[in-house]
Amino acid sequence: MPENQNRLIQEISQVNDNVVVVLQNGSVVAMPWIHQVKAILETYLAGETVGEATWDVLKGTVNPSGKLAETFPQRVEDNPTALTFNASTIDENYREGLFVGYRYYDKKKLAPLFPFGHGLSYTTFAYQDLTVEEKENNFILTVTLSNTGKVAGSEVVQVYISNQTSNIEKPEKELKQFEKVYLEPNETKKVKIVLDDSAFMWYNVDKKDWQIDDGSYLVQVGSSSADIRLTQEVTIQKGTKTHPEVTSDTYIADIMKRDDLKDLIATTEFGKTLNNLIGDDSNSKMLENIPLRAAEMMGFSPAQVKAFIDKANEK
Repeated sequence: MPENQNRLIQEISQVNDNVVVVLQNGSVVAMPWIHQVKAILETYLAGETVGEATWDVLKGTVNPSGKLAETFPQRVEDNPTALTFNASTIDENYREGLFVGYRYYDKKKLAPLFPFGHGLSYTTFAYQDLTVEEKENNFILTVTLSNTGKVAGSEVVQVYISNQTSNIEKPEKELKQFEKVYLEPNETKKVKIVLDDSAFMWYNVDKKDWQIDDGSYLVQVGSSSADIRLTQEVTIQKGTKTHPEVTSDTYIADIMKRDDLKDLIATTEFGKTLNNLIGDDSNSKMLENIPLRAAEMMGFSPAQVKAFIDKANEK
């Protein structure tokens, strides 16, 4: 924001402790005065009737129910683009990849000023009794939502999926569905949300196709990306097996953890030797960071290492 506006807010708040700031902005702004004001109403660029609409919210005629579609950082420097933005007079290079918005702040464990999906109202909502049922190739989520305040209002129930399975670069969680629900004071409703296969998929660049992997996923339901109220684990059993290809760079410890390779380890000389080494407490920690190619230093030939890798990938 222009510095004179920041200064005006700060000076007014020094002589009046009941200040509400109404923002009219096209993007995230820094708020150095945030702890000096009672409330902030975000209106963005709402068009020619924004004045009347804002007045209705401030008077309490309308209970606000909007949610942020972006993350407000505590500092401009917290943005993932801070290292590269404006560095060149010709190009702007965005290097975040998948980690844009809340995905970046989740991964960095960096608390924002206001998280994605955040939005208060003149009432409060309680979440209870999350159930997840697989039915007709979909997952049916049911959650009990209650208006626990004294004012009618709407809540946006947000569903995030956390992939616990795929061995890929991925966010901590991703928004996959949401539902806006209106409730009178003390009213309770069961909210049903349907998730299809796309909620659990990732794009495999090598195969040029979307992929869903068998394994564990967390269904997280909440009021914002940082305010998860309920969580339930689900298991997918209709997709691709998730074991990655074994290469000479695969860590020995990762090989030993794989259930699908237990028979191979137990029946081959190569596997038995690795098992004996990993079973020695003095070696176990060291082997966590040693790749298969290092087996040559243990007396195995390159051909023996390759033969084991080939058999592992057949498994």
